[in-house]
Amino acid sequence: MFYHLLLSASAHINVRKPSGALPAAVCLVLLVASFLTQNAARETPSPYVQATTGRRITPT
Repeated sequence: MFYHLLLSASAHINVRKPSGALPAAVCLVLLVASFLTQNAARETPSPYVQATTGRRITPT
């Protein structure tokens, strides 16, 4: 995705239509923000995970 957006913005700039590169530039910023915050979103434990009781079931 990064390379597609980068090449799209570059192509629009090279044909001297920088206004066409604006959506690609905005998406690049959003992509970088998403990449930088991905681990912060995973640190929060899910409320749907069942709590473990600490007891093990052993076969008899």
